[in-house]
Amino acid sequence: MNFLSKQIFFSTFVISVGLYAFLQWYRISRLCTINGSYHLKCSDIFFYTKMLSAYLAILLLPLFLTLFFAPSVFSTWRKFAAWAIPIVLILTVIISRMSDGGGVGVAGFHPGLILLPVLYGAYFMTSFAIIIVTAIRERRERKPN
Repeated sequence: MNFLSKQIFFSTFVISVGLYAFLQWYRISRLCTINGSYHLKCSDIFFYTKMLSAYLAILLLPLFLTLFFAPSVFSTWRKFAAWAIPIVLILTVIISRMSDGGGVGVAGFHPGLILLPVLYGAYFMTSFAIIIVTAIRERRERKPN
């Protein structure tokens, strides 16, 4: 897992923000209109690409907190992020594709309104706990008695 360095994480963050910004600025409808006809499959692919790039950028935000601490803090968070980020992204896609129920004249309630904040809250709380506990432990070990 040594190939997952700060530079790789930061590059991934920059690419995902850039991809999201491009798709937001250029409009998916412009990209998927070919010879005057709009292609729904193309639109779906770009929509999920845009959504996942935004969520990936959000999930990489704790990386910036690790920059101010010892390298061991980043390596500890990296062990968590290497498996947590893919799981959170997969669950995000599954939750966002859930049906919101409803019908004609019935207001539906989408489960993502509750599940996504809980999922991302748990991810960030765990990330911050790992970073803070590791930073405190590292500081105690370096501090002479």
